[in-house]
Amino acid sequence: MKTTKRTTAPSLTRPAAAPRRATRTTSTLPRTPRRPAAKPIPTVDDIARRAYEIFLGRNGDGGDATADWLQAERELLVPARRPRRRTNATA
Repeated sequence: MKTTKRTTAPSLTRPAAAPRRATRTTSTLPRTPRRPAAKPIPTVDDIARRAYEIFLGRNGDGGDATADWLQAERELLVPARRPRRRTNATA
């Protein structure tokens, strides 16, 4: 008895798996610069502590408590400004 090889129709066969590419662990996209961490908002206790430090800086001599408080607020609430880098623009 002669045996014939049985074949399946091409539409019923599973396509051959494509060769796998090596995966990269890092992205190829350019990195976006990270923003510096936001400064926490100072509390009333932080301002009071700084005003007391200002008072102690004068060795406890005279001065105005309100002025110390306002100076402490300015120091803690207003972000420190960095000097701008000058560019040599030609006009």
